[in-house]
Amino acid sequence: MTNILKEQLSSDPDKVFNTLNSLKSWLSRSNGLGLQSVVEDILETIKTNVSDEEIEKYTIGVNLLKDNGKISESTYNRFINDLPNKTLVYIDQKWHPVNKLNTNYSDLAKLLTDLLFKSKNNGRPAATEIIKTIEETNDENEVKNVKTYVRT
Repeated sequence: MTNILKEQLSSDPDKVFNTLNSLKSWLSRSNGLGLQSVVEDILETIKTNVSDEEIEKYTIGVNLLKDNGKISESTYNRFINDLPNKTLVYIDQKWHPVNKLNTNYSDLAKLLTDLLFKSKNNGRPAATEIIKTIEETNDENEVKNVKTYVRT
């Protein structure tokens, strides 16, 4: 068995996912990996305005949150005021789960894991190095520093 094949077989997507998932909101934050803005930029071209019907549903929900003391008056007002300007991804007039990708760190960790392994399997050396670093360290800062591979 060649060394490359052994290396591909020895990589553990679950370990990579769990390590990335443990970074939580760092994956999406602008002072972290910054994936929230990356996802928003990619989805921008397929987003449409929220329908009046959807605005009514969101208004009912936010009223329940406010009435039960789960959000402040200022959060409520900001949400209500921003709602008519919001855009989301709809497929066949149905809300699509990709809308939560920009801030859901588990979904981002899964996406990154899948992309890293696809890139590695397509012979991308940077992906191989990133996976190796993630698998071989328990140091969160070392994992966070692999983003330099992406940006160079």
